[in-house]
Amino acid sequence: VAAIQSSMTLGQVLGPPVGAVTASRLGFRLSFIMAGLMLWACSLVVGWGVPAAAAGEVASARRGRTSVREITLASLLVLAASTQVFFLTAILPQVLPRLGIDPGSTLEVGGLILFASGIATALGSMATPRLADLVGERRAVPWALAVSSLFLVLLALAGNVWTFSAVRLLQMLCIAPVFPLSVGAIAQRASGQAIGFVNSARIGASFLGPVLATMLLTWASPAAVYLVLAALGIGLVPLVMRLAAGPRVREETAS
Repeated sequence: VAAIQSSMTLGQVLGPPVGAVTASRLGFRLSFIMAGLMLWACSLVVGWGVPAAAAGEVASARRGRTSVREITLASLLVLAASTQVFFLTAILPQVLPRLGIDPGSTLEVGGLILFASGIATALGSMATPRLADLVGERRAVPWALAVSSLFLVLLALAGNVWTFSAVRLLQMLCIAPVFPLSVGAIAQRASGQAIGFVNSARIGASFLGPVLATMLLTWASPAAVYLVLAALGIGLVPLVMRLAAGPRVREETAS
């Protein structure tokens, strides 16, 4: 389940830069035709490869085994992490000229940055099982969120596009494990409705992140955008640690 969730996030990250480069090279009309053909191909693959049997018995067996607190915590983590992933697309054309990029080159340079960010997201997602084995899932999530927020703060200090790109790649590498770890923690016990609710937080973040970043940019500098998003991530770390300690305390008390 975590691998599927990671591929969904990767698709949302890679889609804008690939579309931008395709539109700049081939034109908008041909890029739309190619996107439509890809959707048809995906529909054919689903119709051919996905079994038609319903999963009602499995869903009913799993229903009710996840608490509201766990679902709420997972949703908040997915919302915060996904907001840190998706916010940059909307403001990158305004950020790049301040980093010394010619306004006529912002489309291609921005597409390359977003593409590289998608690769970093894929690498971070692939490293998620290893990270969970090394430090444990309960420690990995708050640490990944905290370090990602720290790199967002460092984005405000970047003075050129190379430093900015390097910090952004490290930030994406750190935030990538939060999403699969948050969903994977409840996937075995949660109902389909609960997982759908958590996924809605990711979809909401793909809208909220760009809107929040654009709104802040109309009032303040890009540095303020990075600091606000970093503060939102850091603010969740104590909550995650406190709620994650709850089950451990109860287990020790019961034993």
